[in-house]
Amino acid sequence: MAASSSSLSTSPLKVLMLHGKTQSGQLFYAKTRALEKHLVKACAPARLAFHYPTAPHRQYLRDIPDVDTSLLQSDEESEGMYTWWRKDETTGEYKGIGETWKFLSDYLDQNGPFTGVIGFSQGAGLAAILASILEPARQKPPALISDGFTTSHPALKFAVAYCGFKAPNEEYKWMYEPKIQTPVLNVLGSLDTVVDEKLMKGLVEVCEGNRVLWHPGGHYVVVKKQWLDAVGVFVRDSINGTGTSTTKTAKEEESVEDMEMPF
Repeated sequence: MAASSSSLSTSPLKVLMLHGKTQSGQLFYAKTRALEKHLVKACAPARLAFHYPTAPHRQYLRDIPDVDTSLLQSDEESEGMYTWWRKDETTGEYKGIGETWKFLSDYLDQNGPFTGVIGFSQGAGLAAILASILEPARQKPPALISDGFTTSHPALKFAVAYCGFKAPNEEYKWMYEPKIQTPVLNVLGSLDTVVDEKLMKGLVEVCEGNRVLWHPGGHYVVVKKQWLDAVGVFVRDSINGTGTSTTKTAKEEESVEDMEMPF
């Protein structure tokens, strides 16, 4: 999907927006209108442009666990549904992630450079991983290069992960050790029943600074003002280089009004 820009400026700061499983760039764009508008205001006078790519893999309903396949008439029910990878429920392997590395490498080279990344659910897990592997000091396995991730894109200034999670497979341990140094803000719902809480908190724990916001909702991009304000402060300060790490942890489910900001 084409970029959404906050200004006609020729040099806006670019933000990569990564949708969740079964979504698309276009759908994620529709669901983040309030977030985008708030970030534009929070980061002024800096100008922002938001880019919404669609994942390279089609997601079919028949491949989703617990879906009643007898109700499916054709692949038309899966129209507009995409995924960054398909998890092998037996091995934990992320099938298709190699093609995603190639896709992202090309996208960064063709549309970047990007200042930061924001993702939801599967896209949030990917956002944290992308921030990690773009860090110059990160030791990357040869397979990443052979998969086509050859970009020389600089490190990102921030990542925001809505309902994100850590990849549990040992194969992906290198993405999180050492901890992700890029500022990452995890925004999590205390009533989220889609993502395992252990995996959500696991992502928080591998991000330096353990920045986390809890909201009393479920698996969605929260758009209530106090949480938008907090995310806006984080993004603005990360862009300006004035952010500091928060002492809040994933176990402290307090109101955002009580959190110490800036981050």
